[in-house]
Amino acid sequence: MGEERVNRELDDSLACANPMVDEDPMRKSGRRLGGLMSLMRMFARSLDDETMVGVLLKELPLLIEVDLIGIAAYGSKVWTWSKDEDYWRAHVLRSRLSDRVRQEDGGSRLSGSGSRMIGRCGLSLVPPLADLKKGEETFVSAYEAGLTVGEEKIGLLYVERSADRPFAEQELEFVRTVTDALALAFVKKGAIRQIEEIETKDPLTGLLDRRALETVLHRQLKAGLRYGIPTCLLVLDLDYFKVVNERLGHAGGDGLLKEVASLVEETVRKVDRVARYGGEAFAVVSPHTDLQRARTLAERIRDKIERRAFIMKEGHVRITASVGVASMGSPAMESVGRWIAAADSALDQAKSRGRNRVVVYEPSPFVPAQAALCLAA
Repeated sequence: MGEERVNRELDDSLACANPMVDEDPMRKSGRRLGGLMSLMRMFARSLDDETMVGVLLKELPLLIEVDLIGIAAYGSKVWTWSKDEDYWRAHVLRSRLSDRVRQEDGGSRLSGSGSRMIGRCGLSLVPPLADLKKGEETFVSAYEAGLTVGEEKIGLLYVERSADRPFAEQELEFVRTVTDALALAFVKKGAIRQIEEIETKDPLTGLLDRRALETVLHRQLKAGLRYGIPTCLLVLDLDYFKVVNERLGHAGGDGLLKEVASLVEETVRKVDRVARYGGEAFAVVSPHTDLQRARTLAERIRDKIERRAFIMKEGHVRITASVGVASMGSPAMESVGRWIAAADSALDQAKSRGRNRVVVYEPSPFVPAQAALCLAA
């Protein structure tokens, strides 16, 4: 089902959901219950993350009065919504939630405990995001609930409004129920993605294959262009691998490739995606990572490969790797093809400069034609 049809169904089912100041409490409770059931039906279907969150950000303000909403899914994205399109408040909240996600190196947890409850038993006053810029001494009522399923921590949902309109316990319970439904939907969609990726694994190494790599890159490029999430692509190629095949045979070469694949997976974060790029080449997609951190990761991988004495039947084998790094944040990266080409270009430079080194792609000067193309994307 497409996003337009989902939104149309919700529009029909929530046609009476516009808040009214003098609405009867029983009618308000019934309206919220009906809206909650509609949301849960949408979440129960196989919707992509963008559609699920888009539906929630569109409909939640109709069911409960809020000024600001933020949703962070670990290893994915951060979404925000603000009343009256207050872009400053949305930007500050997005930055805050993005920082919390980036601080965690791996696993399914956010920074700290992974979940922090604000105002579970009542009102919690905190400095309002909108006034951080102005330095005023006003306050807001804020509530933050963890997106969790059992022991698995997936992300969080944040809602806020002015302090003169504190959240009632009934409203907080409604938000908690919505949060639980959204968490289950994220887990379900994640499981579907894992099943899909099993079908696109490289048979030798068990890593993602080239097709799955491009799917991941498309998803990250879309997120980067829409939300400004930094992601880097690392492409590494084993140096003089032809010599290994000549001396150990193809079976020995395949064994070495599997060992290198394991080493790379052990070195990166759990949120990073590792793929077999082709032949003796591998790729790493590192979301929420700028070029400086990507270079550090690339150097760590290169150094571990150089230092490791791989144990093979024929004896110990030592090998080095060259690595090219490219960020999708470059103005020229308006497509996955350009992104891959940039990483390949950096890899070629690493090879030509003597191998066993890391090179970061440096784009050509930004020109108006490129700017127009980026805006069109």
